[in-house]
Amino acid sequence: MLGSDVEYVGLTGEDDCEAYIRTPRVEGDRSDLLTLPFVESVRQISETEDGYTLAIEMSSKEPFDRIADYGVSVVNITAEPTRATLSLEVPPKYDVRSVLELLESLYDRVELRSKSERDKREETSREFTSEIDDRLTKRQRTSLKTAHMNGYFEWPREVDGEEVASTLGITRQTFHQHLRAAERKLVEAYIDPN
Repeated sequence: MLGSDVEYVGLTGEDDCEAYIRTPRVEGDRSDLLTLPFVESVRQISETEDGYTLAIEMSSKEPFDRIADYGVSVVNITAEPTRATLSLEVPPKYDVRSVLELLESLYDRVELRSKSERDKREETSREFTSEIDDRLTKRQRTSLKTAHMNGYFEWPREVDGEEVASTLGITRQTFHQHLRAAERKLVEAYIDPN
């Protein structure tokens, strides 16, 4: 499996980090992936005629969490025991050089193999999320996520504002103030992204 193209599906986990990839049927064994220094375990999620979907538990989210701050989408990854090749899509509002400098600060040898530009493209959901994160304060983001995780937006509501505020250690009025500000920014970003 090492040296073959893999399709990066996504990354999960706050503390434990699992990357999901799809790989074609190739010679080799999944255990080959365990030779990579950042791989802790590999498990198969599914198998089709074309290949496999695997969950790879990694020791670190680097560089995924850092490049996500730039709204970067991972398009493709090829991995070998001593190196990885990443194809990235960088939003127009960020300079490719800043992403390259970030990667150079994390790894010994980084090189830009090619660059292409497009006039305009649709914003990815990751870019939209990154843009929203930039607009929200930490308290607004925490209030919004806590409300969502506790079923505040379900109908009927599973919890009320008082209960959510209690989990945050703030008053109901403060919770609602943060939540309304976050909701306003979400709606503005959706309706009028400029």
